[in-house]
Formats: sequence, C-alpha cells, structure tokens
Amino acid sequence: MSIPSDRLEAVTARSTTAYTRTEEYEDLFDQAPVIFAALCGPQHVLEAANPAFFEVFDGERTQTGAPVGELYPELGPQGVLDRLDAVYATGTAYRARGGRLVLGAPGAEREGFFDFTYEPRRDAVGRVDGVIVIAVETTPYHHAQLLAAEQRILLEQIARDARSARSSPTWRGRSRTSPRN
Repeated sequence: MSIPSDRLEAVTARSTTAYTRTEEYEDLFDQAPVIFAALCGPQHVLEAANPAFFEVFDGERTQTGAPVGELYPELGPQGVLDRLDAVYATGTAYRARGGRLVLGAPGAEREGFFDFTYEPRRDAVGRVDGVIVIAVETTPYHHAQLLAAEQRILLEQIARDARSARSSPTWRGRSRTSPRN
C-alpha cells in the first residue's frame, strides 16, 4: 500500500512544524524568568528543568535524572518533598504565594520567596506519573514590601514625635521665627 505523495507531504510538513514548534517552546522555556521543572514518579526524579530553576540553586547544581530530594537536600526539612508527595498521591495541585525557602549548600544559604504551583502530571490513562513545578521568585518584591513597611512605621513614629514636641511646654514657649539652640 502506498501513500499518495500529497498526503505524505502534508504529514511530513505537520511533523516538521510540530518539531519546529517544540524547539520554539524549548527556547521560550530556556529564556523565561519563570522557574519550570518536570519531576517523574513517586521519588520526584528531576527529568527536566529550565535555566531559571537551576539559577535558584546558584546555577552550580544542574544535574537531572536523580530524585530532587537528593539533588537539593535542603528542600526536605522545609516540607517541599511532603507537598510534592501529597500532589503525587492525591492528584490535587498545590499553590502558594510568598512561600519562603532557604536554598543553597551549607555555608552558602540564601533566603528566597516564591509564588509557585505543583501541578500533577498525568499519563495517557489519567494516572499521576509526575509533578510539574512552576514558580516565580518574588524575593525582590518581598524585600521591597518589608522596606516599605519599615519606612511607614518610621514615618508614623516621626509624626507622633513631632506632635508630642509641638504640644510640649518647651515648644510652645518658642517663637516660630526665633532660631533654635
């Protein structure tokens, strides 16, 4: 049985387009500031991750093909592996905003804040076969929020002190035009 050449060309064109599209997606994931990782099985083997994922861990630990808990042991005590286990077991996504993680090897730790989703990945029959991690680091935003809150508290204190000083007897006795000592 032979395939008519016009059908063969259409199939070839479609697969070439799909291949090109896959390459385009890979390029987008590689360039995106969004953290992306694909974990496989109940051990959460790191199948693939984009550069943003590895940069979170100082860009030095870039191995794949091993359980994420072995590659990044600092995640275990912080409950990350328990949450991944729950997503894998229940098939229910987990989402959080401003989640705090301490990342890095001992002696080189850093605090980071993240908005993230752990999404169950399903096989062709619908069974959970992995977890997709999608995250955005919000550490600079978190630090800006803290700084703004500290500045607001400081300004409120200055305003209270200024009101107290104006109502004190020493302040009332001074002329507004006289120089201060």
